[in-house]
Amino acid sequence: MKILVDTNILISAVLFPYSKPAKALVYITENHEMVLCDQNLTELREVLNRKAPQALPDAEVLLTELSYELIPAAYPSLLNFLFIILYIILRLCLIHIRKDTI
Repeated sequence: MKILVDTNILISAVLFPYSKPAKALVYITENHEMVLCDQNLTELREVLNRKAPQALPDAEVLLTELSYELIPAAYPSLLNFLFIILYIILRLCLIHIRKDTI
């Protein structure tokens, strides 16, 4: 299954490598096909540059090591739909991860 990963997941994974979003990102990369849009990458770099510039090199390493499909930014209505789907999938992943750690 292809999963579009939200920028907030990427930011959290870079800043907090042992967080639930980081674990969800690992789960997605190991079990699904990750999709990123060019807008996500631009936003990731802008936010990190503004709030945590020291993390930019880590973000670039992460992006070069991850396997993902890069797509152009979607239309707003399609993007909203994809974020809803992503939210549902991530909630399921976190529930699955939580059950595995108990």
